[in-house]
Amino acid sequence: MSRRKRKKNGRKNHMLVNDQWVRKPRRKRRKHRRSHKSGFGHKHGYNIHHRKSRHTGGGNGQDNLCQVPIIEHNAYNILFDDGHMPPPLMAKKLNDCYIDPDYVFIARRKDSVPCLQVIRQL
Repeated sequence: MSRRKRKKNGRKNHMLVNDQWVRKPRRKRRKHRRSHKSGFGHKHGYNIHHRKSRHTGGGNGQDNLCQVPIIEHNAYNILFDDGHMPPPLMAKKLNDCYIDPDYVFIARRKDSVPCLQVIRQL
């Protein structure tokens, strides 16, 4: 049977177990979720969004990060499969379900065919 009590000489990091003084296990400190890498200050109600997801090669640079309201970030993750959906499929999903049929939403790479040529192909 183990007996535990605090050492009386003021050292609070030891305890008596089976008639021997042993060091207490250290508690893990909780890490605060802050955006140290992003350069943004922590703002209540906002998340940091990676414009190009990290699993597709996006980094933590200022040009890839955007501060968005938590509710919008959650909606994006639900609608677009946590960012795993490629932009052309995102555009197709928006066009098929959410955008006025008189309009078309196009996702194209910046270095690709000009926008008007893509619209004519649709």
